[in-house]
Amino acid sequence: MTKTHTLLALLLLCTVGLTKANWVTLDFPDASDTYVNGIDGDKIVGYYEDISGTQHGFLYNGVTWATLDFPGASSTRAYGIDGDKIVGCYEYGVHRPHGFLYNGITWDTLDALGATWTAAHGIYGDKIVGCYDGRGFLYDGSTWTTLEFVSPGLGGTCISDIDGNNMVGYYTTDLIPSGLLYDGMSWTPIYAFGTMPWTLLTGIDGNKIVGYYGPIPYARGFLYDGTSWTALDFPGATCTEAQGIDDDKIVGYYRDANGLHGFIYTIPAPPIEADVDIDPDTLNLNSKGKWITCYIWLPEEYDVADVNSQSVFLKDVIGAAWIWADEQAQILMAKFKRSDIQEMLAQSGEIGEVEMTVTGKLIDGTLFGGMDTIRVIDKGKR
Repeated sequence: MTKTHTLLALLLLCTVGLTKANWVTLDFPDASDTYVNGIDGDKIVGYYEDISGTQHGFLYNGVTWATLDFPGASSTRAYGIDGDKIVGCYEYGVHRPHGFLYNGITWDTLDALGATWTAAHGIYGDKIVGCYDGRGFLYDGSTWTTLEFVSPGLGGTCISDIDGNNMVGYYTTDLIPSGLLYDGMSWTPIYAFGTMPWTLLTGIDGNKIVGYYGPIPYARGFLYDGTSWTALDFPGATCTEAQGIDDDKIVGYYRDANGLHGFIYTIPAPPIEADVDIDPDTLNLNSKGKWITCYIWLPEEYDVADVNSQSVFLKDVIGAAWIWADEQAQILMAKFKRSDIQEMLAQSGEIGEVEMTVTGKLIDGTLFGGMDTIRVIDKGKR
């Protein structure tokens, strides 16, 4: 008899999702450092530093790199992109940036009224967000709207990105930045993993938010879907900052011993939810049996014969000792050594109703997983 259980998707993503295969390094040719900030489809923007330390914006389409320099500026940084429109900021020798909007042909300066400096960070249609003089702003092409969570005298507010009516950014008090979500009417402070006060929200797409937490130079990236948090650490990096998101692609930059590099990270596809039945339903930690048998049913569009026989694990720890696929009945039978499971449960002290997760991969790398609950007892002498 099959049993349907809720898949622990977050557990699967955290344990097997962040493999190196999901990460791609992006280095502007011959640059000393590359900062990747925004993405829209196959277009990516950011800026790089040449060997002299001068900063130039760039547009990358997956094949070709194009330098973006605001006419006459001493430095240019691109932050956000939507279609053919790119926003960012530029400077004329002094550290007082001016915002810009570039449509592929024309450069327009964006300076908030009366501001000493302006930086445009995100764009959605005709809406542009960013910050000026310690305040956040929303600009619709004609009207500037100041957005403040705290007053500049007590700290500051910056808006990093926009998607529809939702905006993300951060506010600063006592030199500590904390994340913000704004829906056009109300503010919601957001702390990475619910507890990290040092949090910056930098990108939003639908219900998915990216950013980074922890002080530089040891910051860690994250993905937040409104419920679950996933840490994003480029393999081998000392620092990872997620900056932008579009669909299943996240961009940002990381630091290692060789400098600072851009990256693009592909969010793993959600695991297939499998039905799982574990036999026996009651397990005595002192029994002398040899095997625990797990029966696995995949959704009908998948074939159990495509399961990678080396990938099936119980509770992410114990690998299957033997696997057999009944292609006619579309049932996968996996056997685990009972002694290994008994030892694991005895060490963890799990007695009573115990949830047993089963995970694996298809030959093409697609994840699957399911869960069954068994009764664990400890009777007799070992």
